[in-house]
Amino acid sequence: MGQTIYKYRDWGNENHKQELQKFYFKMVSPRKLNDPYDCGIPIAYNLVVTDEDERELFIYQQILRSNPLTSTRDAYEIAKREKDNPKFLDMDYIDNWNKKDVERLRNQIVIFCGSINKDVNLLWSHYSNSHKGFCIGYDYDILNYFIGTNGRKVTYEDNPKILPTTYW
Repeated sequence: MGQTIYKYRDWGNENHKQELQKFYFKMVSPRKLNDPYDCGIPIAYNLVVTDEDERELFIYQQILRSNPLTSTRDAYEIAKREKDNPKFLDMDYIDNWNKKDVERLRNQIVIFCGSINKDVNLLWSHYSNSHKGFCIGYDYDILNYFIGTNGRKVTYEDNPKILPTTYW
């Protein structure tokens, strides 16, 4: 048996009761999280303006995301042609694209949030109706089997790393 991941729940919420009574777990969109910065991905889109290779990659990715039926070869050729287009040197345009891209991602993914600790006072207060709820323990390995991916521990940093566009 692997590590246990705990989910704090509220008895007053019918959906939470159903999770326990019917043996299922719920994944949610990042849009439903109480912290608007959760699942935010800091990408260094400013490099698009200053680095020609980053700009070409940005355009290539933009083409494939906007037109999924475009071949990778055609997208590459278009990106090479368009890399000197003034709009890709305009930081306002790049910022707007970044916002739309992050929203697109937040609309496409779902997540399962849990804790490796079952006795965190703040979590009991916030997610269990001021300590009146319950806590469900999920086996990490079984949970990952059903989700289809390996869960990751979230690390909150005062100065998060900014990822290059090539990461994305």
